[in-house]
Amino acid sequence: MGHFIKGCLKMRENELKKPK
Repeated sequence: MGHFIKGCLKMRENELKKPK
């Protein structure tokens, strides 16, 4: 379960870095 949350955080980070 730990790496699942880490993956979510990483995906969220990528979304924030992506210019809309």
